[in-house]
Amino acid sequence: MAGAPQEFKIEEFKQLHEHIRIFETATVNVFTVSLVASVTLLSAVLAWLFQQHATDPSRIRVAFCYVLLGPAVLSVFTLALINSYKTAIYRMGYYIKVFFEEPGEGPQWHINLVRYRTLAHGEQNDPAPLILWAVLVISFALFIVSLVLMRGPEFLSKEWGHFTVPLLLTIEMIRQHLAFASDRKTIEKTWHQIKLIKHQEEPAG
Repeated sequence: MAGAPQEFKIEEFKQLHEHIRIFETATVNVFTVSLVASVTLLSAVLAWLFQQHATDPSRIRVAFCYVLLGPAVLSVFTLALINSYKTAIYRMGYYIKVFFEEPGEGPQWHINLVRYRTLAHGEQNDPAPLILWAVLVISFALFIVSLVLMRGPEFLSKEWGHFTVPLLLTIEMIRQHLAFASDRKTIEKTWHQIKLIKHQEEPAG
């Protein structure tokens, strides 16, 4: 049984990397579905709006213009979900770094990855949040254009309350983007604390 602990460590190492791959795949899937759903929704709503505007604009209610904000809402929720996946990935990655790589033996992927992120300025090169921001801005622009088409330019100058929802979505999107770009170093510090506690609990000798 002398080799059992080492075998358990190898199995744990493999399972952690498998879980990381699962979360990475889920991140890509969520992003793809969100993008396709946003484009589909915008296309359908715009086609209906312009058709109605050309035939009978009076049938269009202001509330219906808010449907154009659907992709913006979806973008915020998508980035929030991606953030939760990334946090799970970081949690497992830092675990591997602290308990498997820092002793100086075996792979050094996560240690070198931290150095790479430092030089590459974190996750700024990831296009996902930029694309979601683009969907958000397009959604806002079409929302404003639809209001102007339905009720005229003077409608916006009198009804500033319609900007409340876009403003709240923008604030939440900024919050999620900042979370996305963070390196989540508190997770690594927590694993170090747990590692220290484990060493202290081990019997001497």
